Amino acid sequence: MKKWMIILFSLIIVVVISFFVIYKMIANPPITPAFLNNVVGNVEVDTGSGWQSATHGQELDAADAIRTNQGSVDVYVGESLILALTSGSEITLDTIGSAMKVTQKWGRVWNKFTGLAGVTSYENQMPTTKATVRGTGFLTIVDKDETVIVGEGIVDQQSPASTISLSSDEKGIYNGTLVKAELTLLETQEVKDQMKMDIERLKTLRRHLLSKNQFLVGTVKKTYGLSDSDVESYLAKIDTGELNDADLLSQAPFKAEVLTRIKALNDEIKQQMKIANE
Repeated sequence: MKKWMIILFSLIIVVVISFFVIYKMIANPPITPAFLNNVVGNVEVDTGSGWQSATHGQELDAADAIRTNQGSVDVYVGESLILALTSGSEITLDTIGSAMKVTQKWGRVWNKFTGLAGVTSYENQMPTTKATVRGTGFLTIVDKDETVIVGEGIVDQQSPASTISLSSDEKGIYNGTLVKAELTLLETQEVKDQMKMDIERLKTLRRHLLSKNQFLVGTVKKTYGLSDSDVESYLAKIDTGELNDADLLSQAPFKAEVLTRIKALNDEIKQQMKIANE
């Protein structure tokens, strides 16, 4: 009898532990280190085995490199950083975590830093200067010079000899000496266009997060009798302010950390839409 009691007790313990492990995975799913979206033209990645053709949705990790020969790509890093590479660009994802670092070898890269998912800092290291973020949207250009153009927030550009602080609509150029300069009309328009495109990029990140949590999404749909189109409609109304997602979150039948992450993305999308309409 004691033997059977021990076996039964052990089975109960295993079931309880399994329940909590599964619940934790559902409520707090792991964050994808990095993935690609909008792969257009000739884009390659090097994950340690040489350069290979990149694919839409391909997942990457720290130390992986991406280059756009004749193409473009959006790189999503840890739910906190979006890098839009235009043709002729190359970057390496040096560090992915609470402190992110990217090395930009050459080219033109739009950096959208959200600071979500517990990430506290981001640094773009160019050949001579580096851009350290206290802002959220900026362009980095590496050709014969190294240029940082800020669309939103504050970015520090640092050379071996000096540091300048750049605010919205300001530009720093390094060509032996680090100086501030006026934006051209084309640069001003490019920054505005990139900030508008950030809205769709953030929505793509939200869709990715939802796709990684199908059990949770399915539970919500079943509980409230929602279809996929209903979910998209609700999200659209949240983005425009017709629905208050804070109220919806408080009424959720269960609490999950991933819902907080989605709420933070919703807030970022609304903020970006507000900036785009100013």
